[in-house]
Amino acid sequence: MQSETTVISCELLNEIIRFLHIDLCSIKFVGYSQNFIYKIADESGEKILRITSDKHRTRSQISSELEWIEYLKANGILACSAIINTANGDEISSFETTTDILHCVLFEKARGIPIDISMLNDELYFLHGALVGKVHRLAHQCSGEITANRFNWQDNRLFNNDIHDFIPVGIKENIVDIAHQLIAEALELPITITTYGMIHFDLHYDNFFQHGNDLWIFDFDNCSNGYYINDIAKALWSSVFTYHRKSEYLNKSPFQEFTLTGKILERIWTPFWKGYSSENTIEDNWFEQLPLFFEIIHLKEFVHHYRHKVPYRNEELKYIFTIEQKQIEERIVPVAFNFKTCKAIYD
Repeated sequence: MQSETTVISCELLNEIIRFLHIDLCSIKFVGYSQNFIYKIADESGEKILRITSDKHRTRSQISSELEWIEYLKANGILACSAIINTANGDEISSFETTTDILHCVLFEKARGIPIDISMLNDELYFLHGALVGKVHRLAHQCSGEITANRFNWQDNRLFNNDIHDFIPVGIKENIVDIAHQLIAEALELPITITTYGMIHFDLHYDNFFQHGNDLWIFDFDNCSNGYYINDIAKALWSSVFTYHRKSEYLNKSPFQEFTLTGKILERIWTPFWKGYSSENTIEDNWFEQLPLFFEIIHLKEFVHHYRHKVPYRNEELKYIFTIEQKQIEERIVPVAFNFKTCKAIYD
């Protein structure tokens, strides 16, 4: 298996699974985004193996992530814990290669079922909002020692190394300038115990399962110290653009149909916010910052897709990313929605 920075050969994978006492026949490759993910099914049940390059996350950063998960779980969040490896008595097993260090963690598998189109309703939107709100409420109650080794949101590699390493010359210069502008504007916002803390930063439909009236949350790889409104923006962004547009409307075009995004938000925002408010409070004036953080997330996703060479795959994708580049450079927010009135904007 190969990423943009790391190769896991068959020999290395075999060494890893032998050390972790995993039967070769029980392991199945699931996919790669920022980590290599495998599913394991044996007599003890199903588990998830995540293999992370040290170039992506250090051992201390992962350790802090796992502490955060356990804190949330101890306080009522249904999160997938790391499993201690009996070979070394640790949750993290690290393997050195000639070019990298790989950190391996076994996780419990979430209970319940993945979200699909048939499950999109007010109940799910409420549960989603309540989950985000509960994470934020617990974040501003927790000890700073738990999250001390996690980075701040603006130190995410996509805003720093990756934007220079993977965006091509001719596009990079303007995108880097815009990134600096957006981050500078965001960092002018007040940082208080009620506005800023540990956030999941990827809490969308693909990162939780529904189990009855509960949601099981996983994939904390992007968790960082950040504004709670940033986490809300990310949850909404992925729900609207990544899921609803593509799954419900079979729409894979550039983010140009701003009215469509407004219509989707009109449907999900009220129950989502009712759920959030049932667990946490945030002042209404923070709604005014959602467009800024939508811009930040749009840019972050733009860099992420270049990192994975998505724009180079065919002419249609190249065209889509040309439009998205223009939107980012001209600071166009592809969302037509008024968060005060909770209504889509049609003109």
